[in-house]
Amino acid sequence: MKNKLIFLVVLLVCIPISIGIQTERVEGQQETNTSGTFKAGERPMPDFPEEGPVGVIETLDQDETTASLNHLYLTHAPRISFGQLRIDPKNKEYPALLEKRTQQNKTYYLPHTVGVADLSGKDTGAWKVTVKQLAPFYQAEKATYLTDTRLRIYGNTVTNNRLSSVELKNKITGLKQENGQSFAMIPVENPSVSSVKESEGELEVLKSNSSSHSSKTYSNSVFESQYKKENYTSSVGESKQTYDGIKLFIPTSDNRLLGAYEADLVWTLTAEP
Repeated sequence: MKNKLIFLVVLLVCIPISIGIQTERVEGQQETNTSGTFKAGERPMPDFPEEGPVGVIETLDQDETTASLNHLYLTHAPRISFGQLRIDPKNKEYPALLEKRTQQNKTYYLPHTVGVADLSGKDTGAWKVTVKQLAPFYQAEKATYLTDTRLRIYGNTVTNNRLSSVELKNKITGLKQENGQSFAMIPVENPSVSSVKESEGELEVLKSNSSSHSSKTYSNSVFESQYKKENYTSSVGESKQTYDGIKLFIPTSDNRLLGAYEADLVWTLTAEP
């Protein structure tokens, strides 16, 4: 019984103390303004393709000035080489050499990539990159053409530094492969050197259906299936390693002579207003 009385007394004593320490709060407020105005971004360095979301973007050296359009930047267009090829009597596909890219004092050999940086600040408007070959492969020394030879792209991975591969679906797309084929062929604008033939058109390799998906990001179309950045580390010395993402198809109808053959590719960036 004594314990209960003591407990009740403690409660009665605590209540007025808690009431007594309350004070009325007095405050004053003043509003101020802060502001900033965004402008479209300047040309960035090309990025090292990597699936998003990426915390810190790793960049590569700018090899040449590439196309820009209303602060959309074609950050990289690939240079495709096949090296030394053996003449073969049958239809033959030759895999491309990995492309040499640099990062200050480091050298990488990577799958060929088309890159776009969208610093337009827009939230509407689609854009795309297409490619075409101007004329058949040509050897200047002997003035001969490989009129039926074509470049074939077999692999493709699309990356964006903000969106994961799952989020990219139907927002930013890559290579358009038609007719159920396992490859996409780069079309030739002037396929015949002896007669007039209709242009084969152009091939779409990277597209954003709206700038709301790509704004303030890097997007890349990498010509390799299931590309992973971690598979490629810096190298010492020259590499002659090939890969199956791009191949040169030469049919028996083309007479290959000793010497170097070349062709020009045009990569075009277009955008809606």
